[in-house]
Amino acid sequence: MPQLRLARPLILALALTAALYTLFHSHHSTYSDPASKLTLVLAAYETDGLRPHWLKRILDTYASAQYADLVAGIVLVWNRPGVDPPAGLPRGVKVVRAPVNSLNNRWTLTRGLVKTPGMVVTDNDLVLSKPALKCLHRVWQSHPTRLIGPFVRRRDGSSYVLDELVARPSPYNFVLPRALVGSTELVGRYAEKEWEEERRYVDEQEAHCDDILLNLIVGQTTRKAPLRVALPPGSIGDFATYCSPLNRPASSGLADQSSRASLRTECLAHFMGEGGGGGRKRGFGAEASPQGSLVAVCSDDGESFTLTTADVGLRKWRAMSNLTASELCPDLAATVPLAPPPHALSSSSRSPAGAELAEYCPEVTKAVSEWIDVLASEGPLCAGAGAGGQEREREKEEVRENARYQCGAWCIWDLRLSTKSGWRLRPSSSARGGMCFERFEDGHRECDEWWYQRPRFDL
Repeated sequence: MPQLRLARPLILALALTAALYTLFHSHHSTYSDPASKLTLVLAAYETDGLRPHWLKRILDTYASAQYADLVAGIVLVWNRPGVDPPAGLPRGVKVVRAPVNSLNNRWTLTRGLVKTPGMVVTDNDLVLSKPALKCLHRVWQSHPTRLIGPFVRRRDGSSYVLDELVARPSPYNFVLPRALVGSTELVGRYAEKEWEEERRYVDEQEAHCDDILLNLIVGQTTRKAPLRVALPPGSIGDFATYCSPLNRPASSGLADQSSRASLRTECLAHFMGEGGGGGRKRGFGAEASPQGSLVAVCSDDGESFTLTTADVGLRKWRAMSNLTASELCPDLAATVPLAPPPHALSSSSRSPAGAELAEYCPEVTKAVSEWIDVLASEGPLCAGAGAGGQEREREKEEVRENARYQCGAWCIWDLRLSTKSGWRLRPSSSARGGMCFERFEDGHRECDEWWYQRPRFDL
Protein backbone atom coordinates (compact mmCIF):
# COMPACT_ATOMS: atom_id res chain seq x y z
CA MET A 1 0.00 0.00 0.00
CA PRO A 2 2.76 2.55 0.75
CA GLN A 3 4.24 1.79 -2.68
CA LEU A 4 0.83 2.45 -4.31
CA ARG A 5 0.50 5.73 -2.44
CA LEU A 6 3.93 6.79 -3.69
CA ALA A 7 3.16 5.77 -7.27
CA ARG A 8 -0.21 7.54 -7.44
CA PRO A 9 1.21 11.12 -7.76
CA LEU A 10 3.56 9.91 -10.48
CA ILE A 11 0.69 8.30 -12.39
CA LEU A 12 -1.41 11.46 -12.09
CA ALA A 13 1.50 13.61 -13.29
CA LEU A 14 2.06 11.38 -16.30
CA ALA A 15 -1.65 11.41 -17.13
CA LEU A 16 -1.76 15.21 -16.89
CA THR A 17 1.31 15.51 -19.11
CA ALA A 18 -0.24 13.21 -21.70
CA ALA A 19 -3.50 15.18 -21.65
CA LEU A 20 -1.69 18.48 -22.10
CA TYR A 21 0.40 17.03 -24.92
CA THR A 22 -2.72 15.75 -26.70
CA LEU A 23 -4.56 19.03 -26.20
CA PHE A 24 -1.61 21.08 -27.47
CA HIS A 25 -1.05 19.00 -30.56
CA SER A 26 -4.75 18.83 -31.32
CA HIS A 27 -4.94 22.61 -31.10
CA HIS A 28 -1.70 22.98 -33.05
CA SER A 29 -2.84 20.73 -35.88
CA THR A 30 -6.20 22.45 -36.14
CA TYR A 31 -5.22 26.08 -35.84
CA SER A 32 -1.49 26.41 -36.41
CA ASP A 33 -0.96 24.53 -39.65
CA PRO A 34 0.32 27.23 -42.04
CA ALA A 35 -1.40 25.50 -44.94
CA SER A 36 -4.75 26.32 -43.34
CA LYS A 37 -3.96 30.03 -43.08
CA LEU A 38 -3.22 33.06 -45.22
CA THR A 39 -0.26 35.41 -45.35
CA LEU A 40 -1.19 39.09 -45.36
CA VAL A 41 0.69 41.38 -47.74
CA LEU A 42 0.35 45.14 -47.94
CA ALA A 43 2.52 48.02 -49.08
CA ALA A 44 3.00 51.50 -47.63
CA TYR A 45 5.30 54.50 -47.90
CA GLU A 46 3.63 57.35 -45.99
CA THR A 47 5.38 58.79 -42.94
CA ASP A 48 3.24 61.90 -42.47
CA GLY A 49 -0.46 62.56 -42.05
CA LEU A 50 -3.08 60.05 -40.98
CA ARG A 51 -1.99 56.99 -42.92
CA PRO A 52 0.89 55.86 -40.66
CA HIS A 53 -1.58 55.77 -37.76
CA TRP A 54 -4.06 53.77 -39.84
CA LEU A 55 -1.30 51.38 -40.87
CA LYS A 56 -0.38 50.62 -37.26
CA ARG A 57 -4.02 50.07 -36.32
CA ILE A 58 -4.50 47.73 -39.26
CA LEU A 59 -1.36 45.71 -38.52
CA ASP A 60 -2.21 45.53 -34.82
CA THR A 61 -5.58 44.05 -35.75
CA TYR A 62 -4.21 41.34 -38.02
CA ALA A 63 -1.38 40.52 -35.59
CA SER A 64 -3.79 40.09 -32.68
CA ALA A 65 -4.61 36.75 -31.08
CA GLN A 66 -8.11 36.98 -32.54
CA TYR A 67 -6.72 36.43 -36.06
CA ALA A 68 -4.06 33.87 -35.11
CA ASP A 69 -5.97 30.93 -36.58
CA LEU A 70 -6.28 32.70 -39.95
CA VAL A 71 -3.13 34.77 -40.43
CA ALA A 72 0.16 32.87 -40.61
CA GLY A 73 2.30 35.93 -41.18
CA ILE A 74 2.31 39.58 -42.23
CA VAL A 75 4.61 41.07 -44.86
CA LEU A 76 4.85 44.86 -45.10
CA VAL A 77 6.51 46.15 -48.26
CA TRP A 78 8.02 49.49 -47.27
CA ASN A 79 8.17 51.56 -50.44
CA ARG A 80 10.16 54.54 -49.17
CA PRO A 81 13.88 53.95 -49.65
CA GLY A 82 16.13 55.64 -47.11
CA VAL A 83 13.31 56.28 -44.65
CA ASP A 84 12.32 54.04 -41.75
CA PRO A 85 8.77 52.69 -41.52
CA PRO A 86 6.60 53.92 -38.62
CA ALA A 87 7.85 52.86 -35.20
CA GLY A 88 5.89 50.54 -32.98
CA LEU A 89 4.77 48.00 -35.57
CA PRO A 90 3.67 44.64 -34.13
CA ARG A 91 6.32 42.01 -33.51
CA GLY A 92 6.35 39.38 -36.20
CA VAL A 93 5.63 41.76 -39.07
CA LYS A 94 8.20 41.09 -41.78
CA VAL A 95 9.26 44.45 -43.24
CA VAL A 96 10.67 44.33 -46.77
CA ARG A 97 12.53 47.53 -47.62
CA ALA A 98 12.14 48.27 -51.31
CA PRO A 99 15.13 49.69 -53.21
CA VAL A 100 12.75 51.85 -55.28
CA ASN A 101 9.15 52.96 -54.82
CA SER A 102 7.08 50.80 -57.13
CA LEU A 103 3.61 49.29 -57.06
CA ASN A 104 5.18 46.18 -58.51
CA ASN A 105 6.97 45.56 -55.23
CA ARG A 106 4.02 44.02 -53.41
CA TRP A 107 3.94 41.28 -56.06
CA THR A 108 7.65 40.88 -56.82
CA LEU A 109 9.49 41.43 -53.53
CA THR A 110 7.19 39.12 -51.57
CA ARG A 111 7.80 36.13 -53.79
CA GLY A 112 9.54 33.52 -51.66
CA LEU A 113 8.48 35.17 -48.40
CA VAL A 114 4.91 33.90 -48.50
CA LYS A 115 4.93 30.28 -47.31
CA THR A 116 1.19 29.64 -47.27
CA PRO A 117 -0.69 28.32 -50.33
CA GLY A 118 -2.90 31.40 -50.32
CA MET A 119 -2.25 35.08 -49.68
CA VAL A 120 -4.42 38.10 -48.97
CA VAL A 121 -3.38 41.48 -50.35
CA THR A 122 -5.06 44.63 -49.06
CA ASP A 123 -4.64 48.37 -49.32
CA ASN A 124 -3.13 50.15 -46.34
CA ASP A 125 -6.29 52.13 -45.58
CA LEU A 126 -8.77 49.34 -44.87
CA VAL A 127 -9.11 46.50 -42.39
CA LEU A 128 -11.18 43.33 -42.75
CA SER A 129 -13.16 41.80 -39.91
CA LYS A 130 -12.40 38.21 -38.97
CA PRO A 131 -15.68 36.88 -40.46
CA ALA A 132 -14.82 38.67 -43.71
CA LEU A 133 -11.32 37.22 -43.89
CA LYS A 134 -12.62 33.80 -42.93
CA CYS A 135 -15.21 33.84 -45.71
CA LEU A 136 -12.73 35.10 -48.31
CA HIS A 137 -10.40 32.26 -47.35
CA ARG A 138 -13.15 29.65 -47.60
CA VAL A 139 -14.31 30.91 -50.97
CA TRP A 140 -10.73 30.78 -52.23
CA GLN A 141 -10.22 27.25 -50.85
CA SER A 142 -13.23 26.18 -52.94
CA HIS A 143 -11.97 28.09 -56.01
CA PRO A 144 -8.15 28.10 -55.70
CA THR A 145 -7.48 29.02 -59.34
CA ARG A 146 -9.45 32.27 -59.16
CA LEU A 147 -8.70 35.68 -57.71
CA ILE A 148 -11.22 36.36 -54.95
CA GLY A 149 -12.47 39.67 -53.56
CA PRO A 150 -15.39 42.03 -52.87
CA PHE A 151 -14.27 44.95 -55.06
CA VAL A 152 -14.56 44.43 -58.81
CA ARG A 153 -14.53 46.36 -62.07
CA ARG A 154 -15.37 45.47 -65.63
CA ARG A 155 -14.18 46.38 -69.10
CA ASP A 156 -16.03 47.26 -72.27
CA GLY A 157 -13.68 45.93 -74.92
CA SER A 158 -10.41 47.60 -73.96
CA SER A 159 -12.16 50.45 -72.11
CA TYR A 160 -11.98 50.36 -68.32
CA VAL A 161 -15.35 51.01 -66.66
CA LEU A 162 -14.96 53.01 -63.46
CA ASP A 163 -18.14 51.72 -61.81
CA GLU A 164 -18.43 49.93 -58.47
CA LEU A 165 -21.06 47.58 -59.98
CA VAL A 166 -23.19 47.57 -56.84
CA ALA A 167 -26.44 48.85 -58.31
CA ARG A 168 -27.40 45.98 -60.60
CA PRO A 169 -26.11 42.47 -61.34
CA SER A 170 -23.26 43.00 -63.75
CA PRO A 171 -20.49 40.95 -65.30
CA TYR A 172 -17.01 41.85 -64.11
CA ASN A 173 -13.45 41.19 -65.24
CA PHE A 174 -11.14 42.41 -62.48
CA VAL A 175 -10.85 41.97 -58.73
CA LEU A 176 -9.18 44.95 -57.05
CA PRO A 177 -6.44 44.43 -54.46
CA ARG A 178 -8.16 46.67 -51.99
CA ALA A 179 -8.92 43.22 -50.61
CA LEU A 180 -7.85 40.25 -52.73
CA VAL A 181 -7.18 36.59 -51.96
CA GLY A 182 -5.33 34.42 -54.43
CA SER A 183 -3.03 31.47 -54.92
CA THR A 184 0.51 32.30 -53.87
CA GLU A 185 1.78 30.37 -56.88
CA LEU A 186 -0.49 32.16 -59.37
CA VAL A 187 0.09 35.61 -57.90
CA GLY A 188 3.82 34.86 -57.94
CA ARG A 189 3.72 34.65 -61.74
CA TYR A 190 3.61 38.46 -61.75
CA ALA A 191 7.32 38.47 -60.83
CA GLU A 192 8.43 36.27 -63.73
CA LYS A 193 10.86 37.64 -66.29
CA GLU A 194 8.23 37.16 -69.01
CA TRP A 195 6.37 40.24 -67.73
CA GLU A 196 9.37 42.53 -67.29
CA GLU A 197 8.28 45.02 -69.96
CA GLU A 198 4.74 45.15 -68.58
CA ARG A 199 6.05 45.86 -65.09
CA ARG A 200 8.19 48.66 -66.49
CA TYR A 201 5.07 50.15 -68.09
CA VAL A 202 3.25 50.01 -64.73
CA ASP A 203 6.04 52.10 -63.22
CA GLU A 204 6.04 54.62 -66.06
CA GLN A 205 2.31 55.06 -66.63
CA GLU A 206 0.13 57.03 -64.18
CA ALA A 207 -2.87 54.71 -63.72
CA HIS A 208 -1.32 52.59 -60.94
CA CYS A 209 -2.49 49.59 -62.94
CA ASP A 210 -0.48 46.75 -61.43
CA ASP A 211 -3.83 45.19 -60.48
CA ILE A 212 -4.98 45.16 -64.11
CA LEU A 213 -1.77 43.40 -65.08
CA LEU A 214 -2.15 40.87 -62.25
CA ASN A 215 -5.70 39.99 -63.33
CA LEU A 216 -4.58 39.57 -66.95
CA ILE A 217 -1.62 37.36 -66.03
CA VAL A 218 -3.74 35.09 -63.83
CA GLY A 219 -6.59 35.08 -66.36
CA GLN A 220 -4.26 34.11 -69.17
CA THR A 221 -2.82 31.30 -67.05
CA THR A 222 -6.11 29.81 -65.83
CA ARG A 223 -8.66 31.04 -68.39
CA LYS A 224 -10.97 31.55 -65.42
CA ALA A 225 -12.75 34.71 -64.33
CA PRO A 226 -12.24 36.11 -60.85
CA LEU A 227 -14.93 35.55 -58.23
CA ARG A 228 -16.70 38.37 -56.42
CA VAL A 229 -17.63 38.04 -52.75
CA ALA A 230 -20.42 39.80 -50.84
CA LEU A 231 -18.95 40.05 -47.35
CA PRO A 232 -20.92 40.00 -44.07
CA PRO A 233 -22.32 43.31 -42.80
CA GLY A 234 -19.77 45.52 -41.09
CA SER A 235 -16.85 43.62 -42.62
CA ILE A 236 -14.76 46.53 -43.83
CA GLY A 237 -13.20 49.26 -41.75
CA ASP A 238 -12.73 51.70 -44.62
CA PHE A 239 -10.52 54.56 -43.47
CA ALA A 240 -10.23 55.90 -47.02
CA THR A 241 -13.98 56.31 -47.47
CA TYR A 242 -14.99 57.48 -44.02
CA CYS A 243 -11.97 59.38 -42.71
CA SER A 244 -10.17 60.75 -45.78
CA PRO A 245 -12.93 63.25 -46.68
CA LEU A 246 -12.48 64.85 -43.25
CA ASN A 247 -8.85 65.72 -44.00
CA ARG A 248 -7.83 65.22 -47.64
CA PRO A 249 -4.32 66.74 -47.40
CA ALA A 250 -3.37 64.35 -44.59
CA SER A 251 -4.90 61.22 -46.09
CA SER A 252 -4.94 61.35 -49.90
CA GLY A 253 -4.15 58.09 -51.69
CA LEU A 254 -3.14 56.77 -55.08
CA ALA A 255 -6.72 56.63 -56.40
CA ASP A 256 -7.28 60.36 -55.90
CA GLN A 257 -7.08 61.24 -59.60
CA SER A 258 -9.58 63.30 -61.59
CA SER A 259 -8.48 61.55 -64.80
CA ARG A 260 -8.47 58.06 -63.34
CA ALA A 261 -10.97 56.55 -65.79
CA SER A 262 -9.05 57.66 -68.88
CA LEU A 263 -5.70 56.63 -67.41
CA ARG A 264 -6.97 53.16 -66.52
CA THR A 265 -8.41 52.76 -70.02
CA GLU A 266 -5.08 53.84 -71.48
CA CYS A 267 -3.33 51.14 -69.46
CA LEU A 268 -5.84 48.41 -70.30
CA ALA A 269 -5.74 49.28 -73.99
CA HIS A 270 -1.94 49.13 -73.88
CA PHE A 271 -1.93 45.66 -72.34
CA MET A 272 -4.65 44.34 -74.64
CA GLY A 273 -3.32 46.05 -77.74
CA GLU A 274 -0.05 46.58 -79.54
CA GLY A 275 1.95 47.49 -76.47
CA GLY A 276 1.89 44.07 -74.89
CA GLY A 277 5.63 43.80 -74.49
CA GLY A 278 7.52 40.64 -73.72
CA GLY A 279 8.49 40.26 -77.37
CA ARG A 280 4.90 39.60 -78.42
CA LYS A 281 3.37 41.24 -81.45
CA ARG A 282 0.18 41.94 -79.57
CA GLY A 283 -0.97 42.14 -76.00
CA PHE A 284 -3.29 40.00 -73.92
CA GLY A 285 -6.32 38.68 -75.75
CA ALA A 286 -9.89 38.60 -74.49
CA GLU A 287 -9.28 35.07 -73.20
CA ALA A 288 -6.98 36.57 -70.55
CA SER A 289 -9.84 38.66 -69.19
CA PRO A 290 -12.94 36.44 -69.00
CA GLN A 291 -16.15 37.82 -67.55
CA GLY A 292 -17.46 36.63 -64.23
CA SER A 293 -21.05 36.84 -63.05
CA LEU A 294 -21.10 34.64 -59.95
CA VAL A 295 -21.21 36.18 -56.49
CA ALA A 296 -20.28 34.27 -53.34
CA VAL A 297 -22.59 35.57 -50.60
CA CYS A 298 -21.11 35.08 -47.13
CA SER A 299 -23.06 34.13 -44.05
CA ASP A 300 -22.95 36.72 -41.29
CA ASP A 301 -20.37 34.73 -39.31
CA GLY A 302 -18.23 34.05 -42.38
CA GLU A 303 -18.39 30.31 -41.83
CA SER A 304 -20.18 29.53 -45.08
CA PHE A 305 -21.22 31.02 -48.41
CA THR A 306 -23.61 30.45 -51.28
CA LEU A 307 -23.07 31.12 -54.97
CA THR A 308 -25.59 33.11 -56.97
CA THR A 309 -26.01 35.04 -60.20
CA ALA A 310 -29.08 36.84 -58.85
CA ASP A 311 -29.19 40.46 -57.70
CA VAL A 312 -27.49 40.63 -54.31
CA GLY A 313 -28.95 44.08 -53.76
CA LEU A 314 -27.45 47.50 -53.19
CA ARG A 315 -28.14 47.33 -49.45
CA LYS A 316 -26.01 44.19 -49.12
CA TRP A 317 -23.05 45.81 -50.86
CA ARG A 318 -23.34 49.04 -48.86
CA ALA A 319 -23.65 47.11 -45.59
CA MET A 320 -20.20 45.56 -46.04
CA SER A 321 -18.72 48.87 -44.96
CA ASN A 322 -21.05 50.48 -42.43
CA LEU A 323 -18.64 51.76 -39.78
CA THR A 324 -18.70 55.52 -39.39
CA ALA A 325 -15.98 58.13 -39.03
CA SER A 326 -16.93 58.37 -35.35
CA GLU A 327 -15.95 54.72 -34.95
CA LEU A 328 -12.88 54.64 -37.21
CA CYS A 329 -11.35 58.05 -36.53
CA PRO A 330 -13.23 59.54 -33.55
CA ASP A 331 -10.66 62.24 -32.78
CA LEU A 332 -10.78 63.53 -36.35
CA ALA A 333 -14.56 63.28 -36.57
CA ALA A 334 -14.96 65.27 -33.35
CA THR A 335 -12.83 68.19 -34.48
CA VAL A 336 -13.54 68.56 -38.20
CA PRO A 337 -16.58 70.65 -39.22
CA LEU A 338 -17.19 68.39 -42.23
CA ALA A 339 -18.12 65.47 -40.00
CA PRO A 340 -21.81 64.54 -40.12
CA PRO A 341 -23.84 65.83 -37.19
CA PRO A 342 -24.56 63.11 -34.59
CA HIS A 343 -28.32 63.25 -35.21
CA ALA A 344 -27.76 62.39 -38.87
CA LEU A 345 -26.37 58.99 -37.89
CA SER A 346 -29.61 57.98 -36.20
CA SER A 347 -32.20 56.61 -38.60
CA SER A 348 -34.94 57.33 -36.05
CA SER A 349 -34.34 61.07 -36.48
CA ARG A 350 -35.04 60.96 -40.21
CA SER A 351 -38.14 60.66 -42.33
CA PRO A 352 -38.67 57.26 -44.01
CA ALA A 353 -37.27 58.67 -47.28
CA GLY A 354 -34.21 60.05 -45.51
CA ALA A 355 -33.60 56.86 -43.53
CA GLU A 356 -33.73 54.81 -46.72
CA LEU A 357 -31.28 57.10 -48.50
CA ALA A 358 -28.95 57.05 -45.50
CA GLU A 359 -28.98 53.25 -45.62
CA TYR A 360 -27.87 53.30 -49.25
CA CYS A 361 -25.47 56.23 -48.96
CA PRO A 362 -22.99 56.32 -46.05
CA GLU A 363 -22.94 59.70 -44.31
CA VAL A 364 -19.22 60.22 -44.69
CA THR A 365 -19.30 63.99 -44.31
CA LYS A 366 -21.64 66.75 -43.32
CA ALA A 367 -22.08 67.49 -47.04
CA VAL A 368 -23.54 64.02 -47.62
CA SER A 369 -25.89 64.47 -44.67
CA GLU A 370 -27.07 67.80 -46.08
CA TRP A 371 -27.46 66.19 -49.53
CA ILE A 372 -29.73 63.56 -47.97
CA ASP A 373 -31.63 66.28 -46.09
CA VAL A 374 -32.46 68.04 -49.37
CA LEU A 375 -33.61 64.84 -51.10
CA ALA A 376 -35.67 63.76 -48.10
CA SER A 377 -37.41 67.12 -47.73
CA GLU A 378 -40.96 67.77 -48.83
CA GLY A 379 -39.70 69.94 -51.68
CA PRO A 380 -36.43 68.58 -53.09
CA LEU A 381 -37.20 69.97 -56.57
CA CYS A 382 -36.64 73.61 -57.42
CA ALA A 383 -39.76 75.73 -57.86
CA GLY A 384 -41.05 75.91 -61.40
CA ALA A 385 -39.34 72.69 -62.46
CA GLY A 386 -41.70 70.18 -64.01
CA ALA A 387 -45.44 69.84 -63.66
CA GLY A 388 -47.51 69.85 -60.51
CA GLY A 389 -49.60 67.30 -58.65
CA GLN A 390 -49.01 63.62 -59.30
CA GLU A 391 -46.32 64.23 -61.93
CA ARG A 392 -44.27 66.29 -59.50
CA GLU A 393 -44.61 63.63 -56.80
CA ARG A 394 -43.48 61.05 -59.35
CA GLU A 395 -40.42 63.14 -60.21
CA LYS A 396 -39.54 63.44 -56.51
CA GLU A 397 -39.49 59.66 -56.26
CA GLU A 398 -37.49 59.42 -59.49
CA VAL A 399 -34.72 61.74 -58.32
CA ARG A 400 -34.53 59.84 -55.02
CA GLU A 401 -34.35 56.48 -56.76
CA ASN A 402 -31.55 57.70 -59.04
CA ALA A 403 -29.76 59.23 -56.06
CA ARG A 404 -29.38 55.84 -54.35
CA TYR A 405 -26.87 54.85 -57.02
CA GLN A 406 -25.02 58.20 -57.09
CA CYS A 407 -24.38 58.92 -53.43
CA GLY A 408 -23.43 62.50 -52.65
CA ALA A 409 -23.48 63.59 -56.30
CA TRP A 410 -24.38 67.22 -56.94
CA CYS A 411 -25.23 66.19 -60.49
CA ILE A 412 -27.57 63.19 -60.42
CA TRP A 413 -27.89 61.56 -63.84
CA ASP A 414 -31.27 60.22 -64.91
CA LEU A 415 -30.49 56.52 -65.29
CA ARG A 416 -33.71 55.93 -67.24
CA LEU A 417 -32.20 57.84 -70.16
CA SER A 418 -29.01 57.45 -72.19
CA THR A 419 -28.74 61.21 -72.71
CA LYS A 420 -26.98 63.71 -70.46
CA SER A 421 -30.13 64.48 -68.50
CA GLY A 422 -30.67 64.66 -64.78
CA TRP A 423 -30.84 67.00 -61.81
CA ARG A 424 -28.25 69.38 -60.35
CA LEU A 425 -28.13 70.66 -56.80
CA ARG A 426 -28.15 74.46 -56.67
CA PRO A 427 -28.75 77.22 -54.11
CA SER A 428 -32.33 78.48 -53.78
CA SER A 429 -33.64 81.20 -51.51
CA SER A 430 -37.15 79.76 -51.67
CA ALA A 431 -36.25 76.15 -50.82
CA ARG A 432 -36.14 74.88 -47.26
CA GLY A 433 -32.48 74.51 -46.34
CA GLY A 434 -31.45 76.84 -49.15
CA MET A 435 -30.81 74.10 -51.74
CA CYS A 436 -32.89 72.23 -54.32
CA PHE A 437 -32.47 69.96 -57.35
CA GLU A 438 -33.10 71.51 -60.75
CA ARG A 439 -33.90 69.37 -63.78
CA PHE A 440 -31.75 69.68 -66.91
CA GLU A 441 -31.92 68.00 -70.31
CA ASP A 442 -29.13 67.17 -72.76
CA GLY A 443 -26.29 68.26 -70.53
CA HIS A 444 -25.34 71.16 -68.29
CA ARG A 445 -22.08 73.09 -68.16
CA GLU A 446 -21.67 72.37 -64.43
CA CYS A 447 -22.33 68.65 -64.81
CA ASP A 448 -20.91 67.53 -68.14
CA GLU A 449 -17.39 67.05 -66.78
CA TRP A 450 -18.79 64.42 -64.39
CA TRP A 451 -20.56 62.43 -67.11
CA TYR A 452 -17.88 59.74 -66.91
CA GLN A 453 -19.04 58.97 -63.35
CA ARG A 454 -22.53 57.99 -64.49
CA PRO A 455 -23.18 54.37 -63.43
CA ARG A 456 -23.03 52.09 -66.45
CA PHE A 457 -26.55 50.71 -66.29
CA ASP A 458 -30.11 51.89 -66.94
CA LEU A 459 -33.07 51.87 -64.59
